[in-house]
Amino acid sequence: GVFEIPLTLTTTTHASSITIMGKSGNASDKLLGGNNGTVLSVKTSVPIILENLEISGGKATSTNGGGIFIDTNASVTLGEGAIVKNNDKDSGKLGGAVYVGGSLIMQGSASIPSGVTTPPGECKNDVYLESGKKIKVSGELSTSGVVAVVSRNSNTTILDGTSSDISAAYTQFEIL
Repeated sequence: GVFEIPLTLTTTTHASSITIMGKSGNASDKLLGGNNGTVLSVKTSVPIILENLEISGGKATSTNGGGIFIDTNASVTLGEGAIVKNNDKDSGKLGGAVYVGGSLIMQGSASIPSGVTTPPGECKNDVYLESGKKIKVSGELSTSGVVAVVSRNSNTTILDGTSSDISAAYTQFEIL
């Protein structure tokens, strides 16, 4: 199914942030899509934090972002145990895993595994960064190996954060 956090939810009248976490405390809890649309669409300016939760089964069909769509003024933190995997996109759509029009922060054991790369040079479970957008690395990423495959719209720099966080994490991101 599709879950949306609407633009009408604001920090001034509703919440200063929202944390969505799996009930069991590990990533065995899931938000599942039906392979036909975005699983989680975040449009609010209230910061959203995802922890111990898997987002999978999304497919960017009529809009961008198969797993997560992050709108222009929205901010999503993938925290401890957050995994965005097994998402897809139709030809011409952007961000099979995550479409970043706003802000994406990654920390702890967060990961966006690429899955199968077919055809070569294309990744279905990628993070797409809109022009000028970056992934902010907050602290050390504890997942070993590549944590995300990134495609972008003319960005020369894809990471943001302290120099020590970026220095420790830059080899964990693959650029298409």
